[in-house]
Amino acid sequence: MAEPPADWYPEPDDPSRRRYWDGSEWTDHFAPSGPYSAGPPKGMTWFVNFRSGWLLVAAGIACGGLAALLLVNAVGSALSDSFLRQPCETPCSSVLELDQGAYLIFELVGRSTRTGPVTSFSRGPETLGPADVTVQSVNGQELDIREPSSGQTIERNGAIYGGAVRFDVPEAGRYTVSIKGRSDKSVLVAPALDQTFRKAIPGVLVVLLGGIAISSGLVVLLMARGRRR
Repeated sequence: MAEPPADWYPEPDDPSRRRYWDGSEWTDHFAPSGPYSAGPPKGMTWFVNFRSGWLLVAAGIACGGLAALLLVNAVGSALSDSFLRQPCETPCSSVLELDQGAYLIFELVGRSTRTGPVTSFSRGPETLGPADVTVQSVNGQELDIREPSSGQTIERNGAIYGGAVRFDVPEAGRYTVSIKGRSDKSVLVAPALDQTFRKAIPGVLVVLLGGIAISSGLVVLLMARGRRR
């Protein structure tokens, strides 16, 4: 049976006055019985009920699911390229499926060593330059190769890779990446980290929104429980 809508109704225990029903339970707001129509009680007390609390919690959980989809769609492939794609030893040439966006060729420049609670780093400079790299689409178009505008670093299993050169992929597809450089130099092709972070922003904002909704819902539930007591 559906609950009656929020409104003023005769007090069950005292017909001489009316009590406000918020749509799910009685509140602590009373008004004299009479022909006039009173509005809802002032403030947000009309919102403090179990239904509102659970709706906020459900909205927060839904935001969490949406955020997961956004993050997987935005940064899932980027993280896979950065941490699962196998590096190659120069000189090398690979045919790669690349998404639209900015990419860096990361060069092995050092290693990290952990001894107990202390981690030490040894890092050298990048040696690759734009002249050492060629990126070509399936139709033979060569992409512009340039030096990155900011330093970017990836650490994988103690190996430190520094961003050496950068190029922009105009559209998703298959590209041939050829790298000369010094013999036996380990390199990795991965999306630019700054681009990955920007793509993750909408998902992070939805996560924050969901957290606020869940927290607010729990507060409303606690207040409703206290009011009922």
